[in-house]
Amino acid sequence: MSIGINEPAGIMFKKVMEVPDDLTIKYFELATDKHPDEIDKIKAELDNGANPRDVKLRLARIIVSLYHAPEDVKKAVEYYDKAFAKKGIPDDIPEVFVNTGQVTIAGIIPALIEMGFVKRKANLCDW
Repeated sequence: MSIGINEPAGIMFKKVMEVPDDLTIKYFELATDKHPDEIDKIKAELDNGANPRDVKLRLARIIVSLYHAPEDVKKAVEYYDKAFAKKGIPDDIPEVFVNTGQVTIAGIIPALIEMGFVKRKANLCDW
């Protein structure tokens, strides 16, 4: 998995949260500006039973804040918390109503392309 430095804050945050637990310290070492002494303390926290999810939340905030403004980091944290941690539906999720008489996604794709929501069928893989 790669985390692009030009990705939106929310995408970047989610990708960091998907880092396997056993790679969390490696990401602290390679992708943050944290001093090795501080990383050793974080490793000790994990070795002493700290919740890996909590440590990754810290990691995600640090990495995202290196490339995005504080308000974007805050929005990314809130979005992740609502959409993934609490399995809710974010308030700002776009809704699209397509009245085509079709009942399958394959039947709706042409309407989505025509309406400009999707440029071509290949873009649907990005959902």
